[in-house]
Amino acid sequence: MIGLARLHLKENALTEAEKLINEALTIRKTADLLSVQAELLSAKGDKENAQKIYDELMHDLVHHHDADHSHGHEHSNADKTIDEKSQYALEAAKYIIRHDNDISKAIPYLNHELKIRPNNIEVNTLLKDVYNKLGKAEEALVYEAKSKITL
Repeated sequence: MIGLARLHLKENALTEAEKLINEALTIRKTADLLSVQAELLSAKGDKENAQKIYDELMHDLVHHHDADHSHGHEHSNADKTIDEKSQYALEAAKYIIRHDNDISKAIPYLNHELKIRPNNIEVNTLLKDVYNKLGKAEEALVYEAKSKITL
């Protein structure tokens, strides 16, 4: 549903995107879905509410990622699986890539995810893209090669 909503946004079919986003929100509220919702608000000209969602989303993503490393402090996510924990890092990286002017901020989150899933095609592709955009072709080649052999 998120993918279709993004496609509708790219095609400027905002009504269709909004229907999918609202339906998806009734099922499960995810970071990626909130990001799409903020993109929709921005496309509709509601920059203020879009920015509020972006700011809250990044705060939550960073908080959850940092809580994964709190080692038993009150905000620890010890009851979550490794996949659930790493998803926060991946979503934070994707958010930064989409919405922050300094995409190099995504690298620590992607490296965190890479430690957990070194052969993940999405992580390797994102690292390749970030390094390419930063003009670091040699680093990008490493992840490009990995992204082509992973599943």
